[in-house]
Amino acid sequence: MQFATPESVGISSEWIKEYIEKLEAAGLATHDLIIMRHGKVVFEGYWAPFNKDFLHRMYSVTKSFVSLAIGFLEQDGLINLDDRVAKYFPDETKNLTDDNFKKQTIRDMLMMATAKPTQSWFKARTPDRVRFYFENDGEQSRPSGTIFQYDSTGSFVLGALVERVSGKTLNEYLREKLFDSIDVSKEAYFLTCPGAH
Repeated sequence: MQFATPESVGISSEWIKEYIEKLEAAGLATHDLIIMRHGKVVFEGYWAPFNKDFLHRMYSVTKSFVSLAIGFLEQDGLINLDDRVAKYFPDETKNLTDDNFKKQTIRDMLMMATAKPTQSWFKARTPDRVRFYFENDGEQSRPSGTIFQYDSTGSFVLGALVERVSGKTLNEYLREKLFDSIDVSKEAYFLTCPGAH
């Protein structure tokens, strides 16, 4: 990784200082801040007890990584964003009766505009989260692509789609396509959930 002064890439050191002061004045639980421009790190700072080697649980930022992996699959011609997602999960979707759900595309899922409201797999304690997603028997349904509703379960299923199409774990695929090239820690990993996804 290359390092540079902020000014050498057109950023004022004073602006960075002001930004950090505003973060601290707001009392935000900031762990770290890294600022890059033109492929060069111009600021790297950590707030105790966090440091460069501290492993964080990332939670919903994982959705961004899943979306990138989907983009790589499309870029490589392995999927089309307008494919119906059921195409990739024939066993899990064989009992689908809802036409809206059957027509749901990868693009709809990326936009969090799915056919069904999400179900809580934490409450259900399901042995397979992907199968549970497609067995959503709730009566409420809408044409996919029409209504935004924040959807962690759909992003999870897209991660499983990456694994199914690439033949690799999500971590292996992203390491190959992205993580190694941007120096993501070799210790980074995704949790394995019920259903081995």
